Amino acid sequence: MASYHAFFLGGVVMLVSFFIPGGAAQAGWTSYSPLATTIPTDGQAFWLIGMVLLITSSLLGAVNFIATIIQLRAPGMTWMRLPFFVWAQFVTAFLLLLAFPPLEAAGILQLMDNLGTPAFSCRRAWRWAVIWRTAVAAAARSCGSTCSGSSAIRKCMS
Repeated sequence: MASYHAFFLGGVVMLVSFFIPGGAAQAGWTSYSPLATTIPTDGQAFWLIGMVLLITSSLLGAVNFIATIIQLRAPGMTWMRLPFFVWAQFVTAFLLLLAFPPLEAAGILQLMDNLGTPAFSCRRAWRWAVIWRTAVAAAARSCGSTCSGSSAIRKCMS
């Protein structure tokens, strides 16, 4: 139930961000740090809080799936007799556990930068962009797509 509550709260926070003064997040779906930390609206902070809550929900759901598949198999059900769908859910849950913690850590660090507790100094903003790009790319690759943010990093470093 904790994953559902985190999901619901994250969705509400992201929905509320559309109605605050200044509007919702304006840094795009990747939310690269040089752009996302300089936008003067609170929409980016709301988006990051919602993102952290949604990632937490996904992590809790993945742990729930793994624990359920391991502990609640039918008596006599061996690992090789599990249906393909169960194997797919099991592998996907492990991929979530591998890909989402770095993305959540990057989101929390960017939220700290956005709320005035700098996790990184402005002189090292390009390093933050590389960390953010790596986290987004890792999450995108685990979902089967590709992600390239080299143009954002080139703009930040120049």
